[in-house]
Amino acid sequence: MSAQSLDYQFDGVEVKSGAHAVLRDGKPLALEPKAFRVLLYLIENRDRAIGKDELIEKVWEGVAVTDNALSRIVAQLRKELGDDARQPRYIQTLPTLGYRFVAELSPATAPPQPSRQLRWKPLSAVSLLIVLSVVARWSWPHHTVVAPTLAWAVQITTSPGLDLNGSFNPDDSALAYSSNRSGHFEIYRRPLNARVRERQVTSDGEENLDPAWSPDGSSIAFYSVRRHGICIVPATGGEVRQITKFGSQPVWSPDGQRIAFAGASVLTGLLPAAIRRGSEIWMVAADGSGLRRAIQAPPDTGEIHSFCWWSDGKRLLLTYRNALYLGDAASGKIEPLADTPVNGYATPAPDGQSVYYTNDKRIFRLPLSGDRKPVQLFDGDNTTPALLSVSHAGNRLTFSRDATHSELWQAQPGADPQPIFRDVSVRVLAPKFSPDGTKLAFLTSRYGSNWEIWLANPDGSGAFALTAALGLSGLGWNADGSAILYFASRSELRRVSLSGVNELLLKISFPFGSGQIAPDERSVIYTKADKSTNIWKLTFGSQPRQLTFEKEYAGFPAISADGKWIVCDVKRSGADYAMVMDIDGGQQRLLTPQGGADYAYSFSNDDRHIAVAAKQNDVWNIATIDRVTGERKVLTHYTDFGAYVRYPAWRPHTEQLVYEKTSVAGNIYSIDIR
Repeated sequence: MSAQSLDYQFDGVEVKSGAHAVLRDGKPLALEPKAFRVLLYLIENRDRAIGKDELIEKVWEGVAVTDNALSRIVAQLRKELGDDARQPRYIQTLPTLGYRFVAELSPATAPPQPSRQLRWKPLSAVSLLIVLSVVARWSWPHHTVVAPTLAWAVQITTSPGLDLNGSFNPDDSALAYSSNRSGHFEIYRRPLNARVRERQVTSDGEENLDPAWSPDGSSIAFYSVRRHGICIVPATGGEVRQITKFGSQPVWSPDGQRIAFAGASVLTGLLPAAIRRGSEIWMVAADGSGLRRAIQAPPDTGEIHSFCWWSDGKRLLLTYRNALYLGDAASGKIEPLADTPVNGYATPAPDGQSVYYTNDKRIFRLPLSGDRKPVQLFDGDNTTPALLSVSHAGNRLTFSRDATHSELWQAQPGADPQPIFRDVSVRVLAPKFSPDGTKLAFLTSRYGSNWEIWLANPDGSGAFALTAALGLSGLGWNADGSAILYFASRSELRRVSLSGVNELLLKISFPFGSGQIAPDERSVIYTKADKSTNIWKLTFGSQPRQLTFEKEYAGFPAISADGKWIVCDVKRSGADYAMVMDIDGGQQRLLTPQGGADYAYSFSNDDRHIAVAAKQNDVWNIATIDRVTGERKVLTHYTDFGAYVRYPAWRPHTEQLVYEKTSVAGNIYSIDIR
């Protein structure tokens, strides 16, 4: 084989390092970028065993992942290569250590070069036809699409916390970004020359996010959560000046005269991949004058996901309805730009000839001329890139990547909260105790696998996976504790026994949302979206009946142990409340005071008290509410902005509550986009 296209070969397998491709018997293998990097690293270090920690460090570039992620990648490699873990020909597992590449391998060598003194011989008719056909093939215009080599991400920031929103200064020599490394989100400026130290721009503890560098480089605009509005600070630090009393996500116009910003600024959790959606974009001058609503999404189009200025300084690039639009800043008129699967962030190239956008875990470039076919630039593998920013020179793109850390904790009056289950890499959530309190069921989400129901002892020990499926939700127990009830694939109600026997209870002909199957296995409470989302009840063998008639939203219903009460979440005027009602929808009453937010999840054993995840001043804690008197008791005292707690489950006959506690770490990365 030729060294021009082949770097390594073994048993009919070709590894092309330059093209990031692996071929088996001449056919390309469908490998994830991480799988290719693992294979190449093992080959390049085949003279020794490679520990799991080393592989994760080299391939995942500092992103926090567990051994499960590596095991999944190695399993994919073995499947594609035709290897067997029990009798390995290529990748050997070394118990408790790692892996080693064991195949007989030789680097490919270049083909011999032809002699300078060529001896011409007459061509036969057949040979001449072959030569002419080859020349014609490469001379005639053709449209073969060559898959581009995916960009390699370079880590820019190194905080152990969460770094977000990289924004280039005018000469692309530095980034402004937000980080919570000090315990609060503050604005930092980081020179891209590694020999120059970064500088903290704000230090007021006001949870400062969304920095945007002014076009002249003198100032940085940002969103202050505690101040509830848009602020401006000198790029070197100094006095903070507030210019609005609401809004978030400021972006400067190219001339530096105006700032566009999102009208919405309410946070329910802070994730790099989360989008603070709103339907309005506002405009304000840099001195705080001229405040006006500039663009409003039509009612039937949903909410605007992200926005930024177009290069002409007159329009804004918008993403909503999974497509790209341009909104005129003066008239507010919105026109479609491209119907392409955008499900997050987008930013235009400085010359306006293309757009960069995210779709799931990938970044694409969309040319706005020619065939307008998206070109994939980057694959985030197990992380979702978000908050894109392109350099003014158009040769570099930055984005945030996050790593979620989710655990189960327990809390009870008079004791400090303690972790009880810490083994899942993405999410561990929705705990539910059996009626006698001796077993704990919960859901997990791990990289590369479907949702799973796990079963454990009340203290989190002895945990194991009971069943797996797509679309798991609505976890609960039947009345005698012999089985776990759940929703599957948004159309099936199922039960799984503690021995793993899985049965279909009922298949519903319409999609439904959050909810719970009653412990007697005779009815289900669920949400259904029409003009608004509301709660319905279906008794098996009867017709569905609507229980709530909220104009905005009612959802996440939970049923009391005796089957007589329902608690749910409702949204009114953008605020979230806990509401209690009887099992047939009567006696509806709000339990949450104005200005807070409660996500209710479970009842105490006597059905008198309700456990909620409560938000006050943008910080989440676990609390209980008396269903009759409304009295509140706060059990945890977290102060972390950006972390959250969810799904507090009451253990029967005790005051113990188990809940999900989740925080997010992440850094800013960049890729070359020349």
